[in-house]
Amino acid sequence: MQNANRMVKKSGLYMIGNLSSKFVNFILIPVYAFTLSAKDLGIYDFYQTIVNFIEPFAFLAIWEAILRFLLAEEEQKEIVIGSTLRFIFIALVIVILTGIGGLFIVKNPLLWTCGVCMLISLTLSHVWQYFARGLHLNTVYVSASIISALINFFLNITLIYIFRFNAYAIFLAFIISNIVTVFWIEYKIKVFGYFKSNYYSKKLLKKMLIFSSPLVLNLASAWMILGFGRVIINTNLGVEATGLYAFANKFGIVVISLGQVVSMALIEESIISKKEGNLGAFFTRTINSLFEIFLGIIIIASPAISIFYYLISNTEYYASINVFPWLLMYSVCTIMSTNIGAIFQAVDKTKFQYRTTLLGGIGVVIISLLTINFLGVTGVVIAQLCGAIIMLMTRYYLARKYVEIKLHILTILAMICWYIISSIISVSCGLYIAIVIFTFNLIVMGLIYRKYIQALWNKFSGRLVWGS
Repeated sequence: MQNANRMVKKSGLYMIGNLSSKFVNFILIPVYAFTLSAKDLGIYDFYQTIVNFIEPFAFLAIWEAILRFLLAEEEQKEIVIGSTLRFIFIALVIVILTGIGGLFIVKNPLLWTCGVCMLISLTLSHVWQYFARGLHLNTVYVSASIISALINFFLNITLIYIFRFNAYAIFLAFIISNIVTVFWIEYKIKVFGYFKSNYYSKKLLKKMLIFSSPLVLNLASAWMILGFGRVIINTNLGVEATGLYAFANKFGIVVISLGQVVSMALIEESIISKKEGNLGAFFTRTINSLFEIFLGIIIIASPAISIFYYLISNTEYYASINVFPWLLMYSVCTIMSTNIGAIFQAVDKTKFQYRTTLLGGIGVVIISLLTINFLGVTGVVIAQLCGAIIMLMTRYYLARKYVEIKLHILTILAMICWYIISSIISVSCGLYIAIVIFTFNLIVMGLIYRKYIQALWNKFSGRLVWGS
């Protein structure tokens, strides 16, 4: 129970931080729909995909080791931070020199420069965010996320509506908001002072890189599941199709963001639960609850998003209405495979994260190549869903060898069938039917989980009363 309470508190903080930025992106969806072309959105999305692929290789996913070593070896936190900063400095020099060299080769130096700046700002933001989390300064992490989200929103609106920067508006907003995140966290926690020789340990840095290096392949394999599809869409169908895919995927990203909130807390609590010897019971209870919660979320979200699509039926993005339900289901499978994968980090078996993700990635590549020519974007999205399912099932099978965990299969399958049926009706039968389906799903889900909703409301309202 203590683990669950800690996890709820951390999830609440991470939810505020993560959802602040994702909520901004969600608000910007209608802005993009009516002001940004699918081509412009496709260009940005393609570069972001490439940056996400390069980042773990360029910096060896050092942020993953930051969290693990700051939590597990608190007595050496200064050395962990100092060693990380030394490594980041060297990696940054290599990236910058490579970026300068690339200017003489690429056809569009401005887009190339934007891509390099995205890579640098994203990595620094990741590193400083993990510093804050590893030092248990979660409120700093949250405040930085909120400030960054507000700046991102303001810049998007200003640069798109006033200055008409089109795709470059999203690039600039992304880069500047990440830089603000770094400066704000540094202002609060002041870790740059550890960039000194007496806070460096070659031996400790080696241990950190040994821990994070397998996760590089894991992240790269994860990119195969999501990123390869975007690349093949861009190559075979053009940037406009990439833009349509990116638009539909923004709804799934909101769901994944909710999952990331839980995953961040779950990874931390799994490490603590291992020390306390109750890892199996903790994961069984938590994983099943999360599966039902996220399936419930997309059961309600699917008809709601269908309603939104009917309202923008005069835009070019309406063509992606048949794609988003697949992406919502993909998001849930990805979330749950990530949460089950937290077991491997808790028991120091991170190699299985890589292997299972690689299997999923291979599945995506094969199915995408087989379906792209006759199913188009839908074929790639189906391939991504299949890859996520492969990853989820193999992780569950392997995790049971180390932790006693059991999924409630019948409940999960019943909710998946409910989701499929309501999604098919919502996207096929028009606006008014979608409104009926949304209302029905909302009421039924509310009745099923009324006790949990009431408990959450009582806790929240109690805190408001106490605070007043």
